[in-house]
Amino acid sequence: MITEVDNYRGWVISFNTDQETFIAYSSVYDSEIKGKVSYAATKKYIDDFIKDNSEFKPFYAIGAIGSGNEKIKIIGIRKDNDFVFENDKGEKERLSSHNARQYVLYDEAIESKLTEHERLEDLYKAAYKKVKEFETDNNKLFVKLLDYRRQIV
Repeated sequence: MITEVDNYRGWVISFNTDQETFIAYSSVYDSEIKGKVSYAATKKYIDDFIKDNSEFKPFYAIGAIGSGNEKIKIIGIRKDNDFVFENDKGEKERLSSHNARQYVLYDEAIESKLTEHERLEDLYKAAYKKVKEFETDNNKLFVKLLDYRRQIV
């Protein structure tokens, strides 16, 4: 009898009770592993299989709107599916799933759009500051209708 034990990195790991061995199957790689004696050995084989059969091509990501325009080079994927990137010093660092949400795939068109967004945001902030200053300076000139009613009644 075959009993499903776990789903590890896209592989279904099962235990064959008749032969007392582990079996793993992946529809992504269209591959099957039979006859591993232990669960740990099965997982190690899967890790090695994925490492040997996957080619990772580095790519660049850039900080999305509101998170700065930091450009980073993604150089790999860890076992827990988090990205690994190379920092300015050439050291490898983990990019958590939470932080990965703040980045988009790098493209020259995207970089120019982000730069334009920053320019417009600076203009907006400057205009907002002027409006607030105007309101503060001229607030005494504007008599609110309710205040005027109180004065005449």
